[in-house]
Amino acid sequence: PQAAAGIYYWMRSDAAVRQAVESGVLLGGVDFGTYTTGCAVLEGGRPVVDLSFGMDIGMSNVADALVLALHQQYGLSVDQKTAMEFIARRHKVFIDGDMQDISPQIRQIVTETSAPLLSMLRARWGKLAPRMMIGVYGGGAPDFAEPVRGVFPKARLVGHEERESRFYPVLGMLGYFAARNKMLAAVTE
Repeated sequence: PQAAAGIYYWMRSDAAVRQAVESGVLLGGVDFGTYTTGCAVLEGGRPVVDLSFGMDIGMSNVADALVLALHQQYGLSVDQKTAMEFIARRHKVFIDGDMQDISPQIRQIVTETSAPLLSMLRARWGKLAPRMMIGVYGGGAPDFAEPVRGVFPKARLVGHEERESRFYPVLGMLGYFAARNKMLAAVTE
């Protein structure tokens, strides 16, 4: 539901996406979260259940792998929470008596972590990709968008700013709630 909600918000907030959907484009969305990733497809504004799925892959997996990498590379023992903080500040992390840029390690971890999900996306969406517009959103989207583009080159990180896309699922759910309760005008103003 969160992945579909993100697509609905994307569609509602972008006139070009709405126009593409009206012309028959399949709209795919990949919502990278803390613990899970949801993938959803809409056709004509309606969910395509057979093409939608989720996996237990998210930023927590990246943090867990970073914990191991930091221990192996620097002998540093940190917990998952600290690793998540390091991910957020990746360009300037104080380790081993100096400021370190751990971006390359994080990119590598994201690539490895995303491999099972990308295999599933390729299997389910691969043949349909030429008819699809694919958006990447959610809290992990800025990191996972690049590997998704490795499989689907036209996929894009949605949102006016990188960090804005993390709110797409909740804004989509809010829009759905408001519409169901006839408050859509108040939410979109």
